[in-house]
Formats: sequence, structure tokens, C-alpha cells
Amino acid sequence: MFSRILITATFYVAVFLFKIVPISAQSGDPMSLAQSLEADGQFEKAVTIYEKLYQKDPSNIVIADRLKRAYKTLGKYELRERVLLAQIQSDSSQITFWAELTDNYYKLKRPELAATIIQKYISTGQNPIGNYRVFASILMENRRWDELERLYKSARKTLRNEKLFIAEMANLQQYRGDYHAATLEFLSFWSYGMGTFDYVRQQILQFGDVSADLDTIVNAVKIYIQQLPKEPKLLKLIGELQFKTGRMDAAFATTIQLDEQFQKQGTEFLAFADMAFGAQRYTIAEKAYKSFLNQYPNAPQAEMGLARCWENQDVRTSEVKAFQDTSLGQAMVAELRYTNQAIEVYKNIAEKYKNLEWAAEAHFRLGEIYLNRMFDVDEAIRHYEAVYRNFAKNNFAIESLFRLGECHLIRGEIDNSAQRYKEAMRINRTPIYLERAEFALAKIDFYNGHIDTCYKRMQSLAKVPNGLYVNDALSFILLLQESKKNLSFQKAIAKSDLLAEQRKYTEALRELNHISETLGESRLKEWILMRIGITHERLGQYNEAVSTFYQVLTAEPQGIQADLALKKAAEIYDYKLNRPDRAIQLYRQLLVKFPKSIYQNEIRKRLRLVEQALGGQS
Repeated sequence: MFSRILITATFYVAVFLFKIVPISAQSGDPMSLAQSLEADGQFEKAVTIYEKLYQKDPSNIVIADRLKRAYKTLGKYELRERVLLAQIQSDSSQITFWAELTDNYYKLKRPELAATIIQKYISTGQNPIGNYRVFASILMENRRWDELERLYKSARKTLRNEKLFIAEMANLQQYRGDYHAATLEFLSFWSYGMGTFDYVRQQILQFGDVSADLDTIVNAVKIYIQQLPKEPKLLKLIGELQFKTGRMDAAFATTIQLDEQFQKQGTEFLAFADMAFGAQRYTIAEKAYKSFLNQYPNAPQAEMGLARCWENQDVRTSEVKAFQDTSLGQAMVAELRYTNQAIEVYKNIAEKYKNLEWAAEAHFRLGEIYLNRMFDVDEAIRHYEAVYRNFAKNNFAIESLFRLGECHLIRGEIDNSAQRYKEAMRINRTPIYLERAEFALAKIDFYNGHIDTCYKRMQSLAKVPNGLYVNDALSFILLLQESKKNLSFQKAIAKSDLLAEQRKYTEALRELNHISETLGESRLKEWILMRIGITHERLGQYNEAVSTFYQVLTAEPQGIQADLALKKAAEIYDYKLNRPDRAIQLYRQLLVKFPKSIYQNEIRKRLRLVEQALGGQS
């Protein structure tokens, strides 16, 4: 058959060369011109030049390759075939020519000819493995998956080497969705010593959504467990796969088996619990921490983990926080069952390990709970003071000092609050803490009516390259500039801001509504409306908040706060009202209406995530 192909090649070359018009004299370099045309996408013009160059020098491999590539791009496979047959006639030992001809026959919908070439030339020459790789790339390009699998298996059998093409076969099976076969190939890759287990583990865990295929993957791993019963990594991989697919009870059962079978002395319980906690699977994490503590009761890491689980399990936490300055909020505090359990554990840790770093974290967590959930500022101060005074070098010490400043402000002790922030600036000169304290002091100046000092601090913060508070400082500067002739307005808004800082949201909202009513039509209106919207949001009144943010857009469509108002409305639909469809609309609207907004990058990232999540649900 291929003798006929070579005879035909002679005829094709003769006809082909006869039809091409001799190349005319041109100024400049024709090859460079053709390459330039090709780069610009003008393939037809490039082909004309390549054909003339080829007619002049058909043995030039560079010209022939460029001509073949251009023909392939344009879908002129018959013409590409003529060039290939001419090359084969000149040198039939070049396997790459036969591989390209194979590709060309697939493109021409003549798979039987392609298969014949592969069968005849796959094992020829001095480098049969190289031949297999060349033809494999052709099959892959043409998406001939079944034939590609047969080729890999044939290579192993013919060359008597089971280690051949393991990674390639694994990737092929993964692409086809045969996760059982892919897992077996990846594990073979490791068992033959061709790669580390961490690499193989990562590849298997990176399979897509394998919930429906978990059992077949686990069965594949178990085949290797039978061969290597003393290898704990394999059993742990099963647990990780179960965890990934949400089968938490099965994953925990595997963890128990792993810990007992390989005498891990509870380390697997702890690792599993920490992983579950990180994934916000608090119920199963609690179960794992308890199992560890049953064996090792004096384990501060596990005790802390258990307390953190309980701290995060109260589903009404955000609801309570929204109503914290009302009698309803106070009544809800008593219902925080898990939080109260967490408090007891933290107190036990603080007492049991009072001279260790665990006590610092326990006191800090207690401060957070009393400040943000129980609204007991005095008790919060006591715990923050314990951290700051007794563990000065601990990472929680500087955070506790900032919280103390916040607590003093809530109690109306403004001067004491300022002293705490100044103290923070003295003991820690890290830029992030300096900016944070400076911003807090600037706001205190505003509450005290020291407008000039506040303005100077905000100007300083606005000039910090890549500073954390640049946007907040600029916003404050604009507010002060627009209201500089209205001191009564500045005083009123400072009062409402302080009430909000003290978490007296109901009083703050009442004050803001009063300012809005007395202000009338004014450019200052958008500043008040923004604060009203934010306060509604803090009170859990999400529909009222969205409505108010829309008012900002209506009152000042291109106002200073317009992009922020649209962002806030979108985020409420996104995070609070569970309306991703509406959130997407508003995010897109912001990107179009405010192309120079400082929130552009942030919104683009969030929009992409919401769209992906919504697409996954449909």
C-alpha cells in the first residue's frame, strides 16, 4: 500500500511544482515578509510567498515546515499532504513526516489510513519509545482517546515495560472521567518510585467533583493497601477523599482506624479535628477533639480547638449582634448555649495553663466573646488586661491593647481610649499598627470637636503609600471639606458616629434621622444617607438598608459616595439576603457606571466568585 503512496507522491510533487509560478524578483526578504503576514493573520498572502519559496527550494526544511503549518491553519489538508508525500519520498526514515501525515489523514476524515501508518511505523527505528510519544501526541491532538489508550498499553506490552507512560495514562483517564483507572495509574507511578507520594496524593485530590465516583476511587486505593498493608499514607488518602466529598462520618471512621492501626497516639484525631475546624465543619471537629481529649485530657491545643468549635456553632450569633443594644438582644444572649460552653472551657484553660501562652489566647477569646456577644464591657476589659499585663510579648497583647481602646470608647471614657492608642504607638512601631492607632485617634479628635487635628491626622494617613486607611481617610477629608461651613452638622454627625462606635445603633439611627430631617436639600445629604444605610445594616434591617443606599444613588447619581452605596447594596444581597442573582446585577452595574471606582478590582474578583457559585447551582 505504501509503495503506492510513494509512487503517488512522485506524481503529486511533479504536478504541484509545475503549477507554481516561478518566484518573481522582490525587494527585501520574502521569508521575513511571509512570517510578518502570518503573524498578522494574513495566512493566504503568506501561503502565496511560501509556495514560491518552496518551488524554488523544495529541500529547504524550514520553508517546507512553514508551508505545511500555513496549510494546516487554513484547512488545506490536500495541499499539506502533497508536501508531506514529497518529504517522505526524499527521506522515508523520518518518523516525524509519517506522524504529520497521520495527523493529516485524521483531519481529512480518513482514520483507516492514519491507523495503518501508526501500526506500520510505531516500532521502527532506533528509538521506539520516541516513536510512541510522537504518535501519542498526534492522537491526543485529534482527541482519539480510545486509540491513545490502546497505544499506551501496546507500548508497555511490546517493549515489556509496565512503567511506560504511567503519568500520561493517568492524565488521560482523569480527562475521560475514569477516576478508578486514573487512581491506579497515579499510585503505580508512586509504587514504581517514579514520583513522591505527596505529588500523587495531590493529583488524586485535585480530581474534579468525584462525589459520585468516590467508592470506585477508594476501591482503587484499597487495591494498593492490600499490596502495602503497612503504609499509613494510603489509608490517610482515603480519609482525605471522604472528607473532600463531604462524607464526614466516614472520614472520621477512617481517622479512627488510621490512629489505632498505626498507633499514632491520637495525632490523627488532632490533625483531622484541625482540618475539620478549618473547613468550618464544627460538629465533626467537636467530635474529633472530644475523642482526642478522652485519651489525653490535658491537651491545651485540643481544649482550645473544642472551645473554638463551640464559639462558632451558635447560629444566632449574627442575629444577636444585630439587636445588641435592645432588650431583645439581651434576652437572646441567654440562648447562646454553645458560647456559654466555650466560656467555661476558655476559663478552664486560662486557669490550668495560667503561665503558658495558651492562657493568653484563652483570655483573648473570652474578651472577644464578652465584648461582641455578651455586651459585658467590664468583663471584656478584665480579660484583655490579663493578656496585655501578663503576656506582653505574645501576639495577642497588641490586639488586646487595641480592644481596650475600643472598650473605653464604648464606656464613654474617650480620654482613656486615646491613651490606649497612644500606648500602642509607643510599644509597637510596625506600620500597620501605627496607621491603625492614628486612624482611631483621628476619629477621637472628631468626636471631641478637634476638627483641625482630625483633619491633619487624616491627611497624613491619606499620604501613606498602599496604606490600609487611605480610602477611609480620603472619605473623611471630603466630608470635613464639604461641611467646613456647617459646624452644627459636624457636631451632630460626630455625635451619631460616636453612638455607632459605642454600638448604640438604635440611638445613632434616631440621631441620623433627625439630622436628615433638619438638613433639607443639601450636598451633605448623601453622607447622612450612607450612615443611615450602614446603621440599618448593623441592626439587621437589610431591606431598609438597601432602600437607603438606593436613595444615595437617586439623590447623587455621580456623588462621592455613589459607588460605595451601590457596593454596599450589592453586598447585602450577596451576603445577607442570599440573592446572588440580584448581587450580580448590582456588581455589574457598578463596574459599568463607575469604571474609575477604587472598588473595581475588589468587585471583579467577587463577581467572578458569585457567578461561578451560581453557575454551579444551576
